[in-house]
Amino acid sequence: QLRQGHAQGMGLKSALPWLGSVALALALLAVLPLGVPRSYEVAAGRVQEAWRDIQGINTPGLPQAQVTNTSVGARLHMWRMAVQEIKENPLLGHGRAQRIAWIRQLGEAAGSEMIKSLAHLHNDVLTTLFDHGLLGLTSYLSLAFGLAWLAFRRACCSTMLRWSLAGVLWMHLTS
Repeated sequence: QLRQGHAQGMGLKSALPWLGSVALALALLAVLPLGVPRSYEVAAGRVQEAWRDIQGINTPGLPQAQVTNTSVGARLHMWRMAVQEIKENPLLGHGRAQRIAWIRQLGEAAGSEMIKSLAHLHNDVLTTLFDHGLLGLTSYLSLAFGLAWLAFRRACCSTMLRWSLAGVLWMHLTS
């Protein structure tokens, strides 16, 4: 009798809300490109611009100021130079105030208004390493290791909580 009631409950009447949700989702997917025209073109244009900047940083004939005054070019130049600067004091780092002064000085040397306008390296790992050295980086990464250990340990907690921890880990590592 229980099976009979369950089989009758799975008819068209109980499937209507599910079918309605699917239809609504498909309609939204069809209408969304019309509501935001050319959004893919903007994203593709930014990727192409970034690629040109990456190629420009390795082109010997271009003036340094032209390359480092682009968003991507400024970051790539700062990252390259920061690695060299970090080597001078790798264990304890240079500190926040020294980083800001160094970025301004780097902008002056490169003739880049873009670099001079920045106060951080646009990379959390490099910024932490520059400011606090390897000891600070160890502290920064310990949170990531702890999150990874909890997120990927099945005995830890529910699946939803593990996915949430993995999401926080992803945000931490990609910020």
